[in-house]
Formats: sequence, C-alpha cells, structure tokens
Amino acid sequence: FAAQLDQQLDRLESELTEEGYLPQPVRQVQIPKAGKPGEFRTLGIPTIYDRVCQQTLLNRLEPIFEPVFDDANFGYRRGRSTKDAMRKVWKEIQGGREWIVDADLKDFLDTASYCPLIHESCSNSAG
Repeated sequence: FAAQLDQQLDRLESELTEEGYLPQPVRQVQIPKAGKPGEFRTLGIPTIYDRVCQQTLLNRLEPIFEPVFDDANFGYRRGRSTKDAMRKVWKEIQGGREWIVDADLKDFLDTASYCPLIHESCSNSAG
C-alpha cells in the first residue's frame, strides 16, 4: 500500500465518490477468549486499504454524529474508556439512580445490515 500511496488514495477517493467501493475480504483469525480455556472468538482483520477507508469515514462522520450520541454510551467512541463508563455508573448511583442497564446484542455487528442503519442515522441527524 505504502509503495503506491498516491495511486491507492486516488483509487479510494474515486470508489467512494462514485459509490463503487466494496470492502475486501477480511482475514479471519481465531483468538482465545480470556478466562475461558478452549473457547475462541473470530477476529476479522481488514486489509490496509479498508482500514484507510474506515479511518477516512470516521474522520468525516465522527464530528457529525458525536454531538448527537447519548452521553451514556461509551463503546467504540474516541476518548471514552471502560474507566469512564464506570465513573458514569458510579455518578448515577450517587445521584439516586436505582436501575442501570448493560446491554450487548450478541453478534450484532456480524449480522446487521449497515445500509438501513446508516440511512436511519442520517435521517435522524438531518432533521
């Protein structure tokens, strides 16, 4: 990728602006689950080309969507850690909250159709 950086970036820009971008197959690696001997989870490793695309989109979309995200959401958000989430939980408990919901939709990102999700997000942020 680095050897042909300018050509690769030009190609990526063209694919994105002409809606011709298709992600390349990810390399799948089995990694052991922490504390669960004999159990593994599949980790998908995207190509460098796709990682550059993902970072480009993140840089464009994050400033648009970050202001509308709920302050109680911490997953996959820049500058937010597990420790920050725990501080938020503790603050809510001290403020008198009696219920805290921790939700994780099993395999959601593996099975979700992204186009309707993106369309819904864009519709909500535009109006």
